[in-house]
Amino acid sequence: MKKFKFKLETVLKYREMIEEQEKIKLAQLNAEMFRLTSELEQLRILYKNEISDFEQSMRNGIKIQEISGKQVIIKSMEYAIENKLKEISEQQKLINRQMAVVVKATQDKKVIEKLKERSLKRYKKTLLKANERFIEEFISYKSHVEDLPKF
Repeated sequence: MKKFKFKLETVLKYREMIEEQEKIKLAQLNAEMFRLTSELEQLRILYKNEISDFEQSMRNGIKIQEISGKQVIIKSMEYAIENKLKEISEQQKLINRQMAVVVKATQDKKVIEKLKERSLKRYKKTLLKANERFIEEFISYKSHVEDLPKF
């Protein structure tokens, strides 16, 4: 009997390739999210330091011009933090969408894998029946040859 060949093997390979590509995109989005959250943490640290510095300057006495300058710096940092939070929110939406794409690609691949699995089971079952038939024919032939008169 001929070797097992799955007719949809090229479709399976294609779907595996699509799944891998989508996983790579998801990994890139997650890396970007990590970068954004790291930047947010840095901004928060800088903001906290700036607030602390401002409070210390207020206790030690500070000129009005310096107060307004520090307030502008603090407001711009608050604005940067808000923007970074918006970026993170948008990035999370992209990640969620990509996660759905990866799940769909994985499901599509699993369908073909199940078909391959069933096809392989049918092949093995057919192979087993063919082997059983061969053995039965061999035994039948052997017993027939033994029953022939010997000269």
